[in-house]
Amino acid sequence: MCGETNRPVLGGTIAILKSLGESTLPDLSLLFHQDSTSTTRATFQSSLPAVSDLDSCQIVIFKDGDLRAEAPATSILHAFPLKMTTREQSFSLPRKLDLGVGGEGVIGRRVGLVRQAQVLRQGIIGYN
Repeated sequence: MCGETNRPVLGGTIAILKSLGESTLPDLSLLFHQDSTSTTRATFQSSLPAVSDLDSCQIVIFKDGDLRAEAPATSILHAFPLKMTTREQSFSLPRKLDLGVGGEGVIGRRVGLVRQAQVLRQGIIGYN
């Protein structure tokens, strides 16, 4: 466990995805880490009662790290479908991510929960 947060430290990265606007929906968390086969695994955690609503969403990592800016489709670095069947889902990504800073690295980049080109929640990827 890590300090006073009561969340496990897995190494890799974490992003807390917050709702846009005045939504009262709970925050979601997204963790990326490399497994023993050097594959990137994503763990998505939700406290939403109905996770089936997230099945038609994508996780999109944008090239920038500015939460105030609009996110044009041309600024997408990575995108992958979210397949939620339970409140916590862990799955391998189709390609290995660089969990570092700069270049193709994802640290400091904006990540969003996107449905039909609309960003529903977003956050910044940081170290876990």
